Amino acid sequence: MKAIKIILLGVSIYCWSIINVYGQDIITKKDGTDIKAKVIEITNSDIKYRKFESLEGPIYHLEKSEILIIRYENGTKDIFKETKKNNKVNSNENAKIIIYRPKQFTGSLISYKLYCNNKYVAKIKNGTYIHYTHPAGIVQFIAKTEAKSIADINLKPAKTYYLKCTVSLGAFVGHPKLVFYDPEIAKQELAKAKFKTKQKITANGEITEPNGEITYNGELDFEADKKTKLRGNVFSAELLFIPAFSANYERFIVRGKNNLLFRVGFGGLTDGMQLIIPFNVNFLTGNKGSHFEVGAGVLTVIDGSSYLNEGPHFWFNTGYRFQKPNKHFVFKANLNMLPFGDFELLPGITIGVAF
Repeated sequence: MKAIKIILLGVSIYCWSIINVYGQDIITKKDGTDIKAKVIEITNSDIKYRKFESLEGPIYHLEKSEILIIRYENGTKDIFKETKKNNKVNSNENAKIIIYRPKQFTGSLISYKLYCNNKYVAKIKNGTYIHYTHPAGIVQFIAKTEAKSIADINLKPAKTYYLKCTVSLGAFVGHPKLVFYDPEIAKQELAKAKFKTKQKITANGEITEPNGEITYNGELDFEADKKTKLRGNVFSAELLFIPAFSANYERFIVRGKNNLLFRVGFGGLTDGMQLIIPFNVNFLTGNKGSHFEVGAGVLTVIDGSSYLNEGPHFWFNTGYRFQKPNKHFVFKANLNMLPFGDFELLPGITIGVAF
């Protein structure tokens, strides 16, 4: 009888060991650690599993790159070998970045260019968003006006990230700001926002519309960008044929195919050397050497003269401007008009240096 009990106990222990070994999946990590588990799902980048001792418990995630082998309860196994790198980009290895700029009044007229690892991505305008794909790895996004904002991130394969772009007003120009947002917060903002465009961009810089047609192919870096823009600051001397003269500082607010700048200066009328303070905002067309310039502002005269009465005078100006992209020399031949009170036409020339 005692022998029968011993035999039954041995059989029970053996059966229990068989169930314990073969009723579970064994995940062996590359560091040699074994995890007793129940594998639920295998994705392109990770596996999902529950611990064997808690099959009703939480679901855990493990990167496939950490796993050496999985032995399943039915006796089969999966071996995870390191894939050799090649020059071809597998779409499953790409990460997706949703780049968005919510519509806001502050800085609404300011746009700026976005770069990824110094390669041009797109121009970020108010109320726009972009789908951008890029191979996994460490990348750096840079937004650049006269100021610069940097956002670094380590992209994981098949993951989605949300890069929020905003702009704040600086002393002379808008300051861009790049922040990677929590996906849940970003999705809430995207759901509430109204966007102008729905562009898609691939890793090589191709922007596509929803119908898939390529509308832009950008391979522009910082040095190339500088060669296509006018320098953003100008010191100049102007002679008006009243006669009068002024020294001026100009600052570009927007630079590109079309340009916007403001000018402030001080000078004098040769009739008694009365002080004049010109201020105006000008618009320039074109991004090559020759430009048509038009603007408006206020010319303040202190003490007055036989030419101009004392006080502020609203004025228009228009004319020709010569300034090549990324070059220093500036020349203007312009006509200034004071339409109120005693109508005045004030022709003038300007010579300046850009930097």
